[in-house]
Amino acid sequence: MINTIVKPPNTSYNILTLFNLVAKGLYMLIIGVTKDGMFSGIKIRSDFQVCHLQSIDDTLICIHNETKSLLNVIKTIRWCSNYSKLIINYHKSSLI
Repeated sequence: MINTIVKPPNTSYNILTLFNLVAKGLYMLIIGVTKDGMFSGIKIRSDFQVCHLQSIDDTLICIHNETKSLLNVIKTIRWCSNYSKLIINYHKSSLI
């Protein structure tokens, strides 16, 4: 019989992996809804458009000044939040 030592899971690694998975899911969701035409990014040049930027724990979504686009962004973020079970901190969020 071989004795093995079971180590507890590395909680910080597991949380980071979950966070990366959710961030990637949000990335794919934003790409999908922009391809579907629900909202579009900002044209920087004739051949370059930015719809979102992501860093470690921040996401910047760039859209045209249209009510329909804003409502679709809110729906997209809420959908991601509902399925990931992560809560959006609206007190730290802003609309520029």
